[in-house]
Amino acid sequence: MGTTKFSKKGNEKKMGFARWLGLIVMIFGVVGLVFGIIFVAQAGTIKSEGVARWETGVADAQAGLAGAQGAVIGLEAALAGVDAALAGVAAIDPGVTVTASPPAPETAAGAYLLASKGTLEGGKAAAEGSVATAQGMVRVCEGSLSTTQGLVTFVNSVGIVSIILGLGLLLTGSVLTRNRHSLQ
Repeated sequence: MGTTKFSKKGNEKKMGFARWLGLIVMIFGVVGLVFGIIFVAQAGTIKSEGVARWETGVADAQAGLAGAQGAVIGLEAALAGVDAALAGVAAIDPGVTVTASPPAPETAAGAYLLASKGTLEGGKAAAEGSVATAQGMVRVCEGSLSTTQGLVTFVNSVGIVSIILGLGLLLTGSVLTRNRHSLQ
């Protein structure tokens, strides 16, 4: 008297629900597995293409920075030569001395040297601006490189987790579809 019997009709309804639930869980498992494989493959693509491009960008930006710094050094050396020549001409031409409002130079050499000095100082200012721009580009490229490397790690991790969850859902779904007494 203590045992309860299920009717066949009620038991069949429960089995149908268990099988449908198992199939749905298996479908989610397959979807998770497929997305995981896609994520891992995309992480490999990003690593092989994106990271390599940013590494090249960093190298190019550093080469540009070295070139701009070399230009500043060359202009400073040229300015030192002009200053030395102006010091030699200053004994003859008092107009080439550096004061708040110097008189006009009296010799052609003095006028040429003052004009050259102004041109070189303008070039030096432009080259220093190029150095600052190149330093900014190096920072941008290095930041983008580290961001891309972090993205590769993240996408790869998401792919691995998705594969593990997909396999777990597949196994759970297969157990639900095969076990006759899973929901009793």
